[in-house]
Amino acid sequence: KELAANTGAYAKSAAKLGNIEEHTAQSRALSQLSEEEERIESLHSLQAGQDFFLLVVLLNDYISLIGAV
Repeated sequence: KELAANTGAYAKSAAKLGNIEEHTAQSRALSQLSEEEERIESLHSLQAGQDFFLLVVLLNDYISLIGAV
């Protein structure tokens, strides 16, 4: 989850740099980098949610196994 938040902060910083950059090509590159980092942020967030769900399911299974013994 922290990785997603930090990636989002990086994307916002790249977007700000892209907006103030005077060189057109570099501004475009920074804007594209920002867009990709935002996509990566959403993927990290989705993965964190899926990992948490899997962890909860595994813990539930382990608790059930311990209870059966």
